[in-house]
Order: sequence, then structure tokens, then C-alpha cells
Amino acid sequence: MKAYKVEMIVIDFDEIGKDGVYREIETLRYCTPSITKIVEGDIGDFDDDHPLNLKSTSYETKMSYFKD
Repeated sequence: MKAYKVEMIVIDFDEIGKDGVYREIETLRYCTPSITKIVEGDIGDFDDDHPLNLKSTSYETKMSYFKD
């Protein structure tokens, strides 16, 4: 299975701050992202216990799937 790491720029017109931007991207209601880069990664077989399906997975482990 493939996964994609997306780099983007978000203009904070609503002045909701970094944490607010993060929350809004998670729900995509107010912010309009401008995607600047997408990197594809092969993540192997995916199931409920896959590291990319767990919020507790470290940043380093998440990034190890992407070679950019």
C-alpha cells in the first residue's frame, strides 16, 4: 500500500494560530492549503495496528516510510 507525505503552505487569514491551523487541516473546514510537495512511500500491508494508523507513533518512525 502507498501513503503520501504532503508539504503545504497555509495562509492563516482567520488568525487561528499554529494549533488552530493544525486542527483545521485535520478537519479541512476553513483553511485552504496550497500543496507544495508530495512524496510517495510504500508502507507495506496496512491494518489497524500499522504504525501510521497510531497517533502515538514517533515522528522518526513515520518519516522512515518516505525517502525524499
